[in-house]
Amino acid sequence: MKSIKIKNLRSIKNSENIELSALNILLGQNSSGKSTFLRLFPLLKQSIEARTRGPILWYGDYVDFGDFNIAVSKGENEMSFEFEFQIPASKMQRRYYNPRFLYNLLEDTNFILTLTMKSGGENKTFISQLILSFFDQKTEISFDANGKIISYLINNEDFTNMMKNKVAILRNGIIPTLFVPLEENRLPKKDYDVLNELKKFLKQRLRANTSENKIENIIANSGIGSDKYFYENLLENSNKYPSTWGKIIKKWDLKSSDFIKYKNLIIVLKYQRLLTMVDDYLVTAISNFHYIKPLRATAERYYRRQDLAVATVDAQGSNLAMFIDNLTPKKRNEFQEWIKKTFGFYPVIKTVERHVSIRLIDAKTNNDFNITDKGFGFSQILPIITQLWSIIYESNINRQRFNVPIFLAIEQPELHLHPALQAKLIDSFIETIKLAKEKGVELKLILETHSQTIVNYIGHKIADNDFSEKEVSIVLFEFQENTNNSFVKQSNYNKQGFLENWPIGFFEPK
Repeated sequence: MKSIKIKNLRSIKNSENIELSALNILLGQNSSGKSTFLRLFPLLKQSIEARTRGPILWYGDYVDFGDFNIAVSKGENEMSFEFEFQIPASKMQRRYYNPRFLYNLLEDTNFILTLTMKSGGENKTFISQLILSFFDQKTEISFDANGKIISYLINNEDFTNMMKNKVAILRNGIIPTLFVPLEENRLPKKDYDVLNELKKFLKQRLRANTSENKIENIIANSGIGSDKYFYENLLENSNKYPSTWGKIIKKWDLKSSDFIKYKNLIIVLKYQRLLTMVDDYLVTAISNFHYIKPLRATAERYYRRQDLAVATVDAQGSNLAMFIDNLTPKKRNEFQEWIKKTFGFYPVIKTVERHVSIRLIDAKTNNDFNITDKGFGFSQILPIITQLWSIIYESNINRQRFNVPIFLAIEQPELHLHPALQAKLIDSFIETIKLAKEKGVELKLILETHSQTIVNYIGHKIADNDFSEKEVSIVLFEFQENTNNSFVKQSNYNKQGFLENWPIGFFEPK
């Protein structure tokens, strides 16, 4: 995931493209929109983890946006989310549906997906427009509240009539599936309009005796990519087919009407498979979103032991003791050593009958404290650093399918922490980002904070060459009372650790 853009979500009218770096710091006054942006990540995650009637589950286990009509900006009737991401061609050699029609990306592809949503009444949200752009290709589909296709454009060419027998439904992800409904006799309606159009296009240009099998092979092996690469691929493979086909292609260029028509028809034919692939990517990426709420669970002196397998720390850290207790001895030792290195203490689990307690061991003195006796800050920081360790050492193997990044979104990590402990927390973030790179994991941290200490300390780390300014993104949110909208812009550090494009007095009382 390279960037995200939000329109008409609460106070955010238009965030523009927010580039996502390894460390993303969201800053602004209360109610300025930074929490809204950060909570988009758990909002999407709860939407794919439950069966829903619409693309977004506005109220769930992680966050509560109410419903569409509450979440949409005042005075607006639609909102949109835009995602930019890259899928390597090597990951997409996969067959969908009819094995004769291999779906393949010709090259590593940068996609920009825009989903526009409206209210369908009765707390129902529906996708009203889907725009998918890649290279010099742009596809646009509009739907009504029942999923019926209103318009279907491929590179501004209108294919609506060819696709009017299809409707959109949601299955498992957030992108609708286009399918042909069953007839009254329960048999599927014929769905060969695009394929027949392609065959007709080729038959009119090839020799009359060209076999159906050869025509289908030409279609099946025409991949999807940029105009230039699409054309070069046709030329490269033309010797596998009748010589007439090669002669036809050599007469084309990127502006030829026949080339444009053929390319657009190929995209239409393989469009559902393209959507399925993009949705698979998004579901895989979203499943690798992790979230920590601003108010972590209060530490307890004892926790009742449960015979449950706990694989992840929840958003509040309420199952922290059970998570540590479930670690194997080897993993627990690795975890303790990792925390000891940065923070100078490490947690252990002690059992008393059917109860467990979290004890903190001082690495220098070996003094042993119950977590409740070490101050509230330790109970707030431990879920964060445990989650950090977990997502790197216990990262989901599904991530490898598309090599998607792992996101950890944290609200107010500085709560109840002395500035010195805040600095140590940033040290752990930076070290984790470096460790992730060594493991071939792309980690992106998103912090919503009010801490000037955090902002200044990151600058010091950059100035000391302990961290690269290219790894950090500063996103500033300012609420404009006269418009009830939030203004969003990005700042950055220079190589000396100084902030650029920084509004004077940003941290000052107003």
